[in-house]
Amino acid sequence: VSRGGSKVYLRGDQTVEKALVLSDSDHPAMVLLRTESGYTTNAAIQDLTPRCQRRPEIAEMGDVLRDQNGWGLVVQSDHLGICIQPFDRSQASAQMSLREVEEALTTGEVGVSPFQPGACVKHVASQQVGILHSRREDVATVDFLGHVGWQGSIGCLAAAPEESTLRLWAQICQLLPRHSHDAGSKSA
Repeated sequence: VSRGGSKVYLRGDQTVEKALVLSDSDHPAMVLLRTESGYTTNAAIQDLTPRCQRRPEIAEMGDVLRDQNGWGLVVQSDHLGICIQPFDRSQASAQMSLREVEEALTTGEVGVSPFQPGACVKHVASQQVGILHSRREDVATVDFLGHVGWQGSIGCLAAAPEESTLRLWAQICQLLPRHSHDAGSKSA
């Protein structure tokens, strides 16, 4: 739950709110979050629980979407619809009703990225396979077999079948020092 790009619930005193982990904080037991209400805040890892997508035909807060204009992040979702913030800051935010979202996902006009932290991925050009360590907007950090800490666009990645070797690699990468992920490079 502490990796950038992880979709979580933030438990407060009397509330539970959807949030997205943006990055680590200066304190080892804290992370920087963007909440669905639009706030960016530090939160204790102990106050977070993982959030899994309920239905594949619904996009929700924290999902990365791709349409004809490029990649964007769902920054709000409720029973009425979603708000998408494009990664290209020159574009305005977009609002979609739930009906529009369902239609766009069904027709393939909009696609939800399967790239959440912990996902098995492969680099499209080199065909290297690895584990998505974290994601910040459209930049992914991937631990490829033989190349830990690669950073590049999620557009360079495709889903890879989950294999026991990759699951073992994911467990090994969990044990690696954090600084090895921070010094990633863009070649694969």
